Amino acid sequence: MTIKTHAIVLAALSATLGGQAAAQTDLLPDIFVEPSYLYDNQITVEGGVRYLRLSNGTANIGLGKLYLRGGEINGDTRTVYQRVYRDDGSSWEREAGQFTHHSNHGHMHFDDWAAYRLREIVGQDGVGDIVAEGFKTSFCIIDLGVYDSSLPNFNPNGEFRSCNSTIQGLSVGWVDIYSKGLSGQVIPIDGVPDGEYWLESEVDPDNHVLESDEDNNISRVRVVIGGGGGLEPDAFEPNETRAETAGRAEGRAQQPKLRPLQPAAGPGRPDHPRRL
Repeated sequence: MTIKTHAIVLAALSATLGGQAAAQTDLLPDIFVEPSYLYDNQITVEGGVRYLRLSNGTANIGLGKLYLRGGEINGDTRTVYQRVYRDDGSSWEREAGQFTHHSNHGHMHFDDWAAYRLREIVGQDGVGDIVAEGFKTSFCIIDLGVYDSSLPNFNPNGEFRSCNSTIQGLSVGWVDIYSKGLSGQVIPIDGVPDGEYWLESEVDPDNHVLESDEDNNISRVRVVIGGGGGLEPDAFEPNETRAETAGRAEGRAQQPKLRPLQPAAGPGRPDHPRRL
């Protein structure tokens, strides 16, 4: 009887501990490209090269924040670790790429955060081959503006308000924006025939970051190439992008909430409609 009783107690304790372990849930971020920012684009000629300049906005619509911590320093780079928080308050970390110092911006960026491409339009709305693409673009990831304050775990104050080499990230319901005038926001389009194309932006193309949904990282809008050789950029724009980036106004929770217009698909899907 004693042995049997002890066995029952141990089994119950094991079940309890197993239930507690199973109750832990990772609060993962979910990052997607807000397509409305892609409409802010312009053809320019710089140094004799024709470019399509574009703005880009990446928003976090997940249950948890994106938290990136700089670790070991290796010259001009730092190993990056993503900290994943759980619903019980605990957390764990995983390696997630690197920070690199960028002289054009004067601070550390998280490498390979976005990739920009032009693609053929096949038929009415099919996606065809890549006709032009830029280099993978690095970002200094911060809470720049409020995207959706109704999301669970939204922090009205934001957590990542400055760009540094130790901590970067994106809070739930916030968006980071890089305007078309900044370094790296280009696709070279010399030799691209005039016509209508998909302008495509993919966030985290190398999957450095662990997310709750890896299938909503691409957004596309239609653009027309042609109608002139492009505009020569102002001699003072883009200029010292470090000052421009540092001077970007911080987002506030009272900013107007962005709402979809007749949504046909969920946020983050390539055919999600433009937001105003």
